[in-house]
Amino acid sequence: MKRLSSIVTKSDFQEHLGDVEMANSIIHSYAIDLHDDISIILNKAGQNVAASWGLNPDPDKRSINLPQVNFHRIHVKPTFRMAFRKQRAVATLDSYYCWHKDQRIPYRIRKVNSTPMFVPCVYFPIEEDKYVCTLITRPARQNLSRLAEVEPLIFDKEETKTWLSHLNAKEAIKLLEANPSVALDKQKAPAKTMIKGFKDRMLHNEAIEELTLFK
Repeated sequence: MKRLSSIVTKSDFQEHLGDVEMANSIIHSYAIDLHDDISIILNKAGQNVAASWGLNPDPDKRSINLPQVNFHRIHVKPTFRMAFRKQRAVATLDSYYCWHKDQRIPYRIRKVNSTPMFVPCVYFPIEEDKYVCTLITRPARQNLSRLAEVEPLIFDKEETKTWLSHLNAKEAIKLLEANPSVALDKQKAPAKTMIKGFKDRMLHNEAIEELTLFK
C-alpha cells in the first residue's frame, strides 16, 4: 500500500457503528501519503481523532517507518505489543493505491461493492492531541501479489464493534485470525497517482489509456 484514500462520510460511520456522534471532523482525502493524517475510531461510541499514518519510532532516522504490520506478528513485536493490548482502533478508507515496484503502474484497490473499508489498526499518542497509527495487514492474495506484498484486513460491522470493545489479547488475536478476505476490485489509476503531494479527485478516475510514464 503506497497511498490511502479516505472519502468516508458521517452516514458511513453511523451505518457501521450505529447512531453515533463524531467527536471531531472527519478527514476527507483522495491521497493520504506516509505520515499524512487519516481519521481513526477509538471506541464503540464513535470517538474519532486524526492520526498520522505510519509510526516513525525514531524521527531522526527518516528511513524508519512502520505504516503496516502483519497480523501474525503484531502481538509479539516489541514495538506493537503493548499498543495491541490497550490502543486498538479502526481506520476508515474507501480505497488504497499500490503499484508494482518494477512496472510502476498504479492501481486503485477497493471493495467490489464500493462500500467503505474499516481497517483494524493500533495507535500511539505522541503528544497532547497528536496520534500516529499503523494498519494491520495480511500477505496479499495471489491475484493482488504482483501489485503489493500486503493487503489490509477489513472488518464488518460486528468485527469492528468487537475489536473496539475490551477484548483481552487472546480474544483480539482470535478475531484477527478469523477475519475472512473481502472481495476487492482493482482499476488502473492515473499516472499522477505517483506524484508525491498530488491530491486531486482525478485520482479516483480510471485510467483510459496505457500508462507510459515509467517505460
